[in-house]
Amino acid sequence: MSVGNQITTKSCLKNFFASIAIMALFYTTQNSIAAMPEISFACQVYHPKAGEEVTLVQANSRKEAIEIAHLKEGSKHRYFEVRQCVIIGEEAFKDSSFQRNFEKTPR
Repeated sequence: MSVGNQITTKSCLKNFFASIAIMALFYTTQNSIAAMPEISFACQVYHPKAGEEVTLVQANSRKEAIEIAHLKEGSKHRYFEVRQCVIIGEEAFKDSSFQRNFEKTPR
């Protein structure tokens, strides 16, 4: 086998193994991506200065939805209260006026 053939063979083998490594890496990252929670919640949040607003949350449970609503990033209001979280389309807010406003809100 000539030197040129050896270099070409080595080059092809390197490319082949590199492509297998890339495919394996792609496959492992695809399986490691977490699935979004299936339950959609609407949470009634109260800010002492800004008043009431709705926060939409994806969570696996009501408790988790309340925790996520408390972690609202970028909020300029540091202190607020999550009054209630309901499953969208299945439950209604206890506060009927808040429920009516929520139903009018485009999503």
